[in-house]
Amino acid sequence: MGNRLLSSLLYYIHVFVHRSTARAILDQAVELRLTSGRGPAGMAAAVTYIASMLTGEQRTQGEIARRAQVTEMTLRNRYKELTKKPNIRIKT
Repeated sequence: MGNRLLSSLLYYIHVFVHRSTARAILDQAVELRLTSGRGPAGMAAAVTYIASMLTGEQRTQGEIARRAQVTEMTLRNRYKELTKKPNIRIKT
């Protein structure tokens, strides 16, 4: 499932987010099994949102959710799941 999530992620972030940051977040989420049972579009949206904030290319949740074709609620839920996990370390 990790490759499918990564493919979805790379599609959604193509326009406006640094891929290396998003990829690092996703790789750690997969490693920590935070993606299990989660739809790839929702996870990609959350990772995109986090990466956009970390790289200074902030986008709204609504904008990213629309691009990913998920609800803002889905994005927020995946975002909360990822950011509550203390073991995710991102170098910017």
